Amino acid sequence: PSANYTIIDPTVTANITAATLKIYALNLYKATNTTIASPGAGSLDFSDSGLVNNENIGSVTITYATGAGSGNTGTDAVGTYTGKVTASAATGGTFTASNYTITYVAGNIIVGNLRYAVNAASAAWNLTSTWSSTSGGASGASVPVAGDIVFIADAATARTVTIPSGYSAACGKLTIGNTGASIAGVLNFTDATSKLTVNDDVVMNRPSGNATTTIGLGAGTLTIGGNLQMAYHTAASTA
Repeated sequence: PSANYTIIDPTVTANITAATLKIYALNLYKATNTTIASPGAGSLDFSDSGLVNNENIGSVTITYATGAGSGNTGTDAVGTYTGKVTASAATGGTFTASNYTITYVAGNIIVGNLRYAVNAASAAWNLTSTWSSTSGGASGASVPVAGDIVFIADAATARTVTIPSGYSAACGKLTIGNTGASIAGVLNFTDATSKLTVNDDVVMNRPSGNATTTIGLGAGTLTIGGNLQMAYHTAASTA
């Protein structure tokens, strides 16, 4: 019978350690001869790894370096300025900061040239006659390279740019179409040997229901390091 026994419940010791969380500040792509103010608190310019149980982070504080050699002055040359974008103070969302060991990883400021497609006809990406260094300016600017900030149909005239067969194009960021002026842009890939690498975001602006910005990928290769963003002229527009 139970009266003949003294029952002692075992003591269980649990060693619960914080999970490892890394928060990465996104790179900033900016044009030469410009300075960009820090977004500060409430920024979504980050990525993360290590969250558990489908938790998420609401926002972080993002700070851009300033001063000579930061990449964020009007005189810094084209290039990559390492570790000049910092993240801190993750907050909001569903995660609890005290449950994690958080490491913040700095991003870079990447300074590139502005390149605008200005040839009214269907133009090849690899020709200087396609590009200008100013919106609506004269053609003859150098062909975009990795880090450059590219616009197709940014002004008042539709533009079509084609990546030719056997050509590997590159840029830092790419915006196609103009919502403000209801102008569409088109980017075409000729065949399977036509390639474009965009290090950051691709933004496709759909000006209106009758003017549709398109990427004619076909068998070509488009590599996007950031996000593919869709923007519309009005809330009533549909994809």
